[in-house]
Amino acid sequence: MRKPILTLLLALLIAPTLTTLAQQPTSKEPVKIIVLKRNFFKDSLNLNVDVSNVFWNKFDVFENREAVFHEEFKRDMESHGIDLRKDTKLSKEQSVYVIQKKMEMKEKILGLDKERFNTYQKILPAEDLIRYYDLEQEFKTEMTKKFEASKRVSKPANTQTIKLSTPTSSQKSITIEAHPQQK
Repeated sequence: MRKPILTLLLALLIAPTLTTLAQQPTSKEPVKIIVLKRNFFKDSLNLNVDVSNVFWNKFDVFENREAVFHEEFKRDMESHGIDLRKDTKLSKEQSVYVIQKKMEMKEKILGLDKERFNTYQKILPAEDLIRYYDLEQEFKTEMTKKFEASKRVSKPANTQTIKLSTPTSSQKSITIEAHPQQK
């Protein structure tokens, strides 16, 4: 039971901390999860120009704020000598600390999600709002599948290719840096 929880936590921690240097990454550039998400959503939402300008501005603000919460959590873990990417046994005190900090991060993200919903509800027509939340779930599912698949297949030079597809767009291929698992 510990492995699936660590895998999910690892996926949640790694995703927002990936960095990008360009919209179209080369094989040596890691990709920021916000760029992946934006590309995944862009074609499927089909927003008009006026709505699009406001929505994507707000989207970036919310995604960046959430990434800050994840980065703060990661730095806090590092400052306490906890590396959740490694399959190391934590002391009881460390485990309780991790659980406490995860709860605090979830509370912050829940508050942000409420604000995001209220903001998007004012910007998007109901059908686009519903489509946004459907895409949100599809994106999470797709990323989890790709992350799990990348663990099963070894890739040379610590890289993995992830293909994301949306119902109305062709597949997009990106390369991100993978962190090797240490046993």
